Amino acid sequence: MVASAAAAGVLALSQPDQTMWLGAVLAVSTLLGVHRLVPSFARGMGRRRERSVLERLQELSDDYSVRTDWSVPGVAKGEVDAVVFGPHGVLLLELRTLEPDVVCEGDKWFAVRSDGTRRLLRSLSNQLRDNRKSVERYLRRQGIAVPVLEAMIVSDRSGELRGATAPVVRDYEIAAYVHGLPSAEAASAREATRILSNAPRT
Repeated sequence: MVASAAAAGVLALSQPDQTMWLGAVLAVSTLLGVHRLVPSFARGMGRRRERSVLERLQELSDDYSVRTDWSVPGVAKGEVDAVVFGPHGVLLLELRTLEPDVVCEGDKWFAVRSDGTRRLLRSLSNQLRDNRKSVERYLRRQGIAVPVLEAMIVSDRSGELRGATAPVVRDYEIAAYVHGLPSAEAASAREATRILSNAPRT
């Protein structure tokens, strides 16, 4: 009811008044910690950059296969931007464009404001690690022991993330990074690929 009444009030205002009213609501929401959207920490790279990463993954040999927007088995809201199956085992990827003002210290991520103060952000490394552990548990239940790896793929405009607890790879380096991963036991890697490729979506 409150939201409906507020909306009706906005519609009744003139255009300049609407702009002032919405600006005031946004300012108050930000002060109260309600407004959580930070432009420098967007959900993903954007479709054009994602396509660019996927095109680079096409440079991999036929020993590798890639799935995008992949649901983690057994996790209701577990999803990764891409997963690469191959001789290394399983590699979970999160694709991000991060502005240079985003920094991290271990698993804590911050956006640095112009005055030097920092705002705490949702931890990408924690999210990626949780998904990795879920995949490991799923494979163990299937009797498969194979490395499950993780990496954050960031664009070349992103800042330095030296404190990240997960590997950080520039988007143009992704194919070389995957090729450089150590090989797992071949039969286990193939079986993990088969099982995870056919795992039911939660």
